[in-house]
Amino acid sequence: MSERDRPTAWAVPAVVVAVLLAASAPPGARAEAARAARVATRRVEPGPYDLTLPERVGPLRAVETRTLAFEVGGKLETLAEEGARIAAGGVVARLDDALEKAERRHARALLRTAESELGRTAELRRKDLVAGRRLEGRVTEVNVRRAELDTAEQRLARRSLIAPWSGVVVERHADPSEVVRPGQPVATFMNLDSLELRVGVPGYAIARVEPGQRVRVRVAGLAGSSFEGKVRRVAAAAPEGSHLFEVEIDVDSHGGRLRPGMTARAAIVVETLEGVVPIPAEAVVERRGRRVAFFVAKGHARAVDVSEAPTHRDRFLLHGPFPSDRLVVRGQRELLDGLPVRVDDRILESSSAAAP
Repeated sequence: MSERDRPTAWAVPAVVVAVLLAASAPPGARAEAARAARVATRRVEPGPYDLTLPERVGPLRAVETRTLAFEVGGKLETLAEEGARIAAGGVVARLDDALEKAERRHARALLRTAESELGRTAELRRKDLVAGRRLEGRVTEVNVRRAELDTAEQRLARRSLIAPWSGVVVERHADPSEVVRPGQPVATFMNLDSLELRVGVPGYAIARVEPGQRVRVRVAGLAGSSFEGKVRRVAAAAPEGSHLFEVEIDVDSHGGRLRPGMTARAAIVVETLEGVVPIPAEAVVERRGRRVAFFVAKGHARAVDVSEAPTHRDRFLLHGPFPSDRLVVRGQRELLDGLPVRVDDRILESSSAAAP
């Protein structure tokens, strides 16, 4: 944050400026004061205010991306379409597994037979009709058959590509019926729920950035929407020849509204001030060499001095008390302290500007 962006030390609380109509009004103003001025207002109240570094721009990326491949080769039987969303543990692709399924069925049958023989032998042993060595042999056979079934299950499992997390197939590198080799890329799988944003922060501001800080994220194409992010990592050094330190920011996709490849603007929150009313610069006017903002109280304009208030971006940051919670944002250029006013907030509907 540059020195001009850093708030100055707090001055005394903002006070109502006693701008006397008779002393400051030009000739003829007294007659005009008898007619209430038409103004538009917005409600303001003290609350937390985030001090942020200037926005930095970068592309959103998926935190988790993996190219999936089989450990074994074979004919590709099924492969999810591009754009398909698959839950964690779901099948992305499968090789022809008829042989492996037959092997598993055979291994299960052998195990069931071995377990049945073990049961009969154990009953005979309890009646002392067979030697203990024969029972031990049956136990060993069951263990062997179980191991064979485990091996068959593993061989079958290697014929399927399983989603490592909930995500989307973003690209297919093969087609069904194609014969693929072990390790050959089959699909690119991406977690679209957890995104990251990497931005460069200048050296003069990097000392104020640390992991865990909140980040305000705005995305082109989603005007009016602001998303929350969090600083995950701050680079210990800038690349040689650069004055920018890389900062990694975690950003939730907000149900798919944010996607990899979108250009985002990130404002890192370095401090939060409490009990502040931010007054937009457009609402401030000059009276007798002082900067003032007008509030409406009991049908009259009341001026508040903002000349000594700290500033951040295009706002004056004030602590109360205030004459009311209605800040004049349009029509204030013709106001004087104590002047009767008529509030008509419909003025704002005709223009997006806060002041004329």
